[in-house]
Amino acid sequence: MKFSEVALPAIAGVVREKTAKEAIFSIKNCELKGATVIDLHLSTLVPEDRNEESIRSIVKSTRLPILALNYSKNYDYSSIPGVTEEERIGLLRIAANAGVAAVDIQGYSFDKKSKSAFYGDKTLPFVKEGMKELVTDDETIAKQTAFIEEMHAIGCEVLLSNHPAVVMNAEEVVALAKYVEKRKPDILKIVTVAKCEEDAIEGMRAMIMLKKEVKCKVSYHLQGECGRITRLINPLLGGFMMFCVDGYGINNLPAQLDLATAADIVQKYKKLI
Repeated sequence: MKFSEVALPAIAGVVREKTAKEAIFSIKNCELKGATVIDLHLSTLVPEDRNEESIRSIVKSTRLPILALNYSKNYDYSSIPGVTEEERIGLLRIAANAGVAAVDIQGYSFDKKSKSAFYGDKTLPFVKEGMKELVTDDETIAKQTAFIEEMHAIGCEVLLSNHPAVVMNAEEVVALAKYVEKRKPDILKIVTVAKCEEDAIEGMRAMIMLKKEVKCKVSYHLQGECGRITRLINPLLGGFMMFCVDGYGINNLPAQLDLATAADIVQKYKKLI
């Protein structure tokens, strides 16, 4: 099954483990708790397991489609220094060849400096002060588009993720989604910020607009304490995926939803509508 074709909302079990064997055990637990897809972090794996053989063993351990991502973060979420874009993207290529269903490329891919600041066209209607993870120059966009085409050629789908790290209104979020979907990813992921309850409500309005106005499937939620509710509500409003963890520890984010609880809510919600 293609990653983009799972029943909505996709319930992602986030797997951030140190070894391939531990990742396989974590995936099994996610399956039991109701995950319908797996969100596999590659950078947390020890170097000796960041290879095609080890990743292939993880892929073969489950029938669930796997999304592989490389955010250059350690097991405890500290940053891994000195990783080049060629190395980071290269590990995604290895995962694609190992058989993962999809890979996650970030909005700054092929332009590392844009991970933490904006260097593009400030006249675009969705650009906000302090925005991150967005490129607008033709050369970098061409590289991202070429990589997406490369993945499609070997049967791997692509999720293009954007974490602008700013507050945006619904119209701005939709405009951003329409801008980046031109690169032809299979799924978009956008994460903005909620500083108050009104921001969260605006984020829900944005999700409804995204469902109606953007052709590509979109996963959209908001960061921050006030935005946590959108991790649950937006997938129920038509968002593609919710990110969930099987228990909490140093290797995951407390803001992410508890897997068993989220899966139960989704099933009960489907019975009600």
